Amino acid sequence: LSVVHSLTWCIVEQEKFVRRGRDMFETEQLRFFYSLEECFGATKPDVALFSSVLQYIEAPFDLLRSVMNSGAPYIIVDRTPFSAMGVDRLCVQHVPAEIYPASYPCWIFSETKFKACLQGDYELVADFDGTVDGSGSVDDLAFYHRGMFWKRR
Repeated sequence: LSVVHSLTWCIVEQEKFVRRGRDMFETEQLRFFYSLEECFGATKPDVALFSSVLQYIEAPFDLLRSVMNSGAPYIIVDRTPFSAMGVDRLCVQHVPAEIYPASYPCWIFSETKFKACLQGDYELVADFDGTVDGSGSVDDLAFYHRGMFWKRR
């Protein structure tokens, strides 16, 4: 990052996190937004980072297309579950009881379909194993966590 002369981190999050972030942490370098549209209205991102988030979004490909349409030169996807199947699969993730009792809808993406979404406008520069999160299975579906670094063509 030695070539970066200044850095501004814009976080798009859930309402409670944005309110708390703005009240307690916001600076000129750290900003919080309720939506991508609000963020894009205030700044033009150079990098969009999705770290363990796309799988919890109701319409993840709509979100990806919004970022692609913003003109962001780079997209980084990390800690995201993929499978070798040709279709995406919506599952239920159960939080271990020792953490807290909850469950969430969670996508397991077809790696081929996911890459096809980005390949028209972006070039895959690097992909890597999500070693922290590892692999697993849901019913008959094996999945693994991957990260990807994309650069606009």
